[in-house]
Amino acid sequence: MEVSTTWLIVIGIGLVTAFVVHALMRMAQGSSIFTTLLLGVIGALAAAYYIAPYINIADVSAAGERFTAAFLGALVLSLIAESLYAGSRRGRVYTT
Repeated sequence: MEVSTTWLIVIGIGLVTAFVVHALMRMAQGSSIFTTLLLGVIGALAAAYYIAPYINIADVSAAGERFTAAFLGALVLSLIAESLYAGSRRGRVYTT
């Protein structure tokens, strides 16, 4: 698989994973979809570049290991971002 195609797939994995996390989180309304997508892509790229070389899964190609790491990186970073936004809004009392 060509190198540029691999990185485009990694970015796509980050976008899709972040979108699903944003849609499924209970209190995702306060965070921006752009922020979640950006952090998903950053998590996917960082995990695919830094963590994938250290993963050794039997019977999986190097690209498969990179895609697995990208998914997990995007998932973790998106969940952390959504949890931080949800935690800052929980229990807030508005007075007029």
